[in-house]
Amino acid sequence: MRLSHRLRLTIATAGVSGLLVAMVFVGTYKLVEGSDVRAAEDALVPVLNQVMHDINKGRPPDLREAQESDPRVVTTAFHDGLVYASTASAPLDMQGAGLARLHGATYAFRSLELNQWKVVAAMSLGPLEASLTRMRMLLGLLFLPIVGLIGGASFLAARFTFKPLASLADQASAISGTDLTMRLAVQDDAEFGALSKQLNALLDRIQVGTIKQEQFVGDAAHELRTPLAVLQGILETTLSKP
Repeated sequence: MRLSHRLRLTIATAGVSGLLVAMVFVGTYKLVEGSDVRAAEDALVPVLNQVMHDINKGRPPDLREAQESDPRVVTTAFHDGLVYASTASAPLDMQGAGLARLHGATYAFRSLELNQWKVVAAMSLGPLEASLTRMRMLLGLLFLPIVGLIGGASFLAARFTFKPLASLADQASAISGTDLTMRLAVQDDAEFGALSKQLNALLDRIQVGTIKQEQFVGDAAHELRTPLAVLQGILETTLSKP
């Protein structure tokens, strides 16, 4: 089954729009995810600074006090490679900064070392992951309705766009071979208006050719009338004799 140009245009528009919407959704998701992860990593810095301040002053780090400044952050302090204290359910031992998967959860972490001390601050990204999951579901639910609306709008726009062409087809079907004086209505100077002018010019050429052909036939009949009459008289006279 051949598809109409209107339907082809609708499918093409919906496909391209769907791709663009998907790219925007993915980009938005990645942007939000990256922003939330950076915010979590930045929240670790004040806690680490507070713990390291105690160490710089020669005091044992008070992890409980540091945790009170941001309850989302858990810390673990190591002294000479051994766990000195920890506010986490299980000591967290990571190096540097980044993301890590431990104890069935994803953590954003940072670690600092000074003398025999090493302090690791981490924040669980469980709430963030739950929020991102809801965001993915919302974007997934919105995708099809948005593409559907764009496709419907494209179909209506294509219908309106091709309406002058349908009008030209109706006018062309009304032109008969016996009446070549009819012409197509030129509505504007856009694409279909230019098409109407070209078709009208074609009809003008056809009409001129038809008129010339009729003139030729008339002239030929007039020129042949006298010789045919003489020939007819001779034949009639000849046939009248025994």
